[in-house]
Amino acid sequence: MLYGYLPQDSDERRVIEAITEFALRNKHYPDLTFFYNLLFDPVRFDGIEEYNGFYLATNILREEIGIERKGKPGDYDIIFIPYNQHKMFYERTAVFEVKIARPTFESPSKGSNSLGETQIYGLIDDGFPLIGLLHIVIAKPLVIQQTSKIKVSKVPANKNWGPNDPPFSSIEELFEEQL
Repeated sequence: MLYGYLPQDSDERRVIEAITEFALRNKHYPDLTFFYNLLFDPVRFDGIEEYNGFYLATNILREEIGIERKGKPGDYDIIFIPYNQHKMFYERTAVFEVKIARPTFESPSKGSNSLGETQIYGLIDDGFPLIGLLHIVIAKPLVIQQTSKIKVSKVPANKNWGPNDPPFSSIEELFEEQL
């Protein structure tokens, strides 16, 4: 994995690292759920059969790859380039812009500094064929007085009730309160 420059304490950098490390945790069968729509949908099944894998780069400054155009984005948050043993599929490069929203209890509608529109147009101008925008919400935790109790089922999902299972007099017995 390649990393460009972003301040170490950046929420955006930590989120990008978390979602890409999660995606690639299992090297044999990576979980690319967050990126599926751009990595697989445009090429369908026949296209992805050609791939052996993806090169991944995160937080890459545009100058690092030779793009001198000024403007946004200043860096590329996540880049995937599919490859096989004979070819790199540059024409199927997928670039993702990541925006972080930080709502609070006092300001629940607080979003990111921008919606990413300017960055997306910049990625188009830079010539990338596949462009995605990920909006990630990082909510400030509630204090205990702002929480409420909910009822959670004590019964496992898809439970098959048998003749020897304990009887219950009401559906309420199947739930317990949790914070």
